[in-house]
Amino acid sequence: MMPHAGLELTDERRGLRLVYRATPAETGGRRLEMDWYAQPGRVTVARPHVHPAGGQETWELLAGEAGYRVAREEHNVQAPHEWLIPPDTPHVHPWNVGSGEMHVRQTITVEDPTTEIAEGVARYFETVFALSARGGVDEKGDIRDPLQSAVSIRELLMPGTWLAGPPRWAQSALFAALAAIGRLAGRKAYIPAQPEPASS
Repeated sequence: MMPHAGLELTDERRGLRLVYRATPAETGGRRLEMDWYAQPGRVTVARPHVHPAGGQETWELLAGEAGYRVAREEHNVQAPHEWLIPPDTPHVHPWNVGSGEMHVRQTITVEDPTTEIAEGVARYFETVFALSARGGVDEKGDIRDPLQSAVSIRELLMPGTWLAGPPRWAQSALFAALAAIGRLAGRKAYIPAQPEPASS
């Protein structure tokens, strides 16, 4: 089953909960909206990355305190607070800098729904939660198995997401080679998670 509105995933080991509010399946491929809940000191996604033009990513802090980075600027803010990620700008997703639970809403909208970028992001995060339940994800949210990581990133995130720093041609070549090996080794890009009942 693909991610759908109402799907709720819990990662007790990393202190995270994710609730899908709207997915490409319900929005004609144009929008992905997710609520993240993080315990104190926990991070959503720690690795700096960029998104090319063709879509928009916005964040809204609904409860608690958050740190986040856009370009070279790091911010610590309290709810309520909203921010926008400009295209081709390195950024780091929010982490909890407070003493209580952090609640943030991430919204991704795309201009061309045929790119399946939003659907790929939705499936990638579900895959990360599924792998984390098996101990296959580190505290920063990176997939431990490099072949699994390459297959999932190559097939679910690229070309809508790139790591910040390395040239894209080099990333494309490296991930393509590793993903080919990973597929031969039986890795699959998308791994469905076991959902938790949605909270009221």
